[in-house]
Amino acid sequence: MVVAHVTGSGCGHHTVHVQLCSTWLTGTSPAGGFADSSVRIYDLEKMATSRGQASDEAAAGGSAVSHLWGHSGAIYGLDYSPDQQLLYTSSADGTVRLWSTELAVNLVAYRY
Repeated sequence: MVVAHVTGSGCGHHTVHVQLCSTWLTGTSPAGGFADSSVRIYDLEKMATSRGQASDEAAAGGSAVSHLWGHSGAIYGLDYSPDQQLLYTSSADGTVRLWSTELAVNLVAYRY
């Protein structure tokens, strides 16, 4: 498990436990699964262009981090589809979810 210290505009300073991560082949959009049941996709290009700006949203016309909510337990697995349009996640809540990376929405959930 990786422990990350997170700071940023409007989020204060807190510690999050990263369960695991996966990246696209290009390495520009890593996804992380967290103990708090969230999944986050980071747009590293937006983050890089927003350095020195007031906020990610103001600099890049949108957030550099997409939060995917739907699981109710820690995230234990995640991976991108080969075409990088989908993200698969599994959780301690007994579900596997399929997400659209473009829309940042849950498409379907399967209980196991």
